[in-house]
Amino acid sequence: MFDSEPVMLDARPAGVWADETAMRGPRPALWRQLALVSLTFAFVDGFGAYTLLFALTPMKYIGVQAMLLLATLIVSPPRSLTKVFLPIISLVYLAWWVASYNWDTNRAGWISASSRDLATIITIVVVAQVLGRDDFVRCLLRSGYIAIGLIFFALAVQPGSAYSVGGPVPGLHGGFIHKNTMAPCLLLTASAVLCFHPNRTFRRWFMVFVAGLLILGDTTTGLATLVMLLIVNWMLGGYKGVVQRLGRSAGSLLMAAALVATLVAAEMFASVVMLSGKDLTFSSRTVIWEGVTNAISHRFWQGYGYGVWENIWAEPIRSINIHNGFLVAHAHNAALDLMLRLGAIGLALYVLQLLSTVRSGWRGLLRDDAFGRLTLLFCAIVMSFGFSEALPAYGVWPALLIVFATLSRAKT
Repeated sequence: MFDSEPVMLDARPAGVWADETAMRGPRPALWRQLALVSLTFAFVDGFGAYTLLFALTPMKYIGVQAMLLLATLIVSPPRSLTKVFLPIISLVYLAWWVASYNWDTNRAGWISASSRDLATIITIVVVAQVLGRDDFVRCLLRSGYIAIGLIFFALAVQPGSAYSVGGPVPGLHGGFIHKNTMAPCLLLTASAVLCFHPNRTFRRWFMVFVAGLLILGDTTTGLATLVMLLIVNWMLGGYKGVVQRLGRSAGSLLMAAALVATLVAAEMFASVVMLSGKDLTFSSRTVIWEGVTNAISHRFWQGYGYGVWENIWAEPIRSINIHNGFLVAHAHNAALDLMLRLGAIGLALYVLQLLSTVRSGWRGLLRDDAFGRLTLLFCAIVMSFGFSEALPAYGVWPALLIVFATLSRAKT
């Protein structure tokens, strides 16, 4: 299922560009070193891989990241910024986000929530495009490996915190604040390995390793997404070959069969949930969704502002939690969370960006471009994980959505 043929980046095997080039060839230029550090730091921080080990306040983070970004741009070659492209839909989405400050009743919360997320988006979008695809993938893999290393480091220095035996959220999460912030980081790293690592044995064992971490994390969402990811990867890997042998209609038939399989899997989902020890409210998520939906109905188009969750004792979060009978800090659904923050307009803009990224990835796939396949796998993670978690709606994930869309357009 995950034994696709090895792929190439800039006509070099993936195993070479990951580490060996840096050891055998001359050291990269200062600007490139700074850019790699800046992008890696933005990823590791955006994933939240060290949150329980130590934390930076938003202003300290912005200071560190701004210095790294500014230093990179100062010493970078002339006209480096001309490589940076921001799609119009992304620009409109960010403008709507910034405009939500005007109707956010908790403006201090808006600044707290937005400043760090916007800094992450600016850094990743700018630096990733200045560096290009190869270095972007290098940083993505390196950041994933660092995040995995931090899981084991956290287990060594604070085992009781890194692995919760009881409580409301049992399981492994290492230095991450929650198992469901750890899971998408592992899944994205697994996707990059599937698409770019040339060694089939390594790919197999890395998938087993990631599955083991997700099992220890007791995350049904993460495990379900991993299974979906492997199926989608297998389908995408075989699509072009099926079309070449049997014609485009056969490729369409393959996609239709996948849709039917998805519907069958959805019918079986209740049984899977029960077997995993969870209830059919998705750990009370349906209760949360009902309260959030009611709040959305009062400000359907514009939402309550990006900082709405920063004060859980103010409206509408107070009413949502009273309805729940317990406290929550997000909507546990990316679409609902976006609607609560930025309304139906914000959600529509985000969906348009997602569709644009899917289109770019699909065109890359048809060119036999491994980056196009990685782009589609990332979009699958966003849609699957966004069903039960709000994480894909903010932070590093919208930044990655923009970068995948822009870099997928470029032909290597």
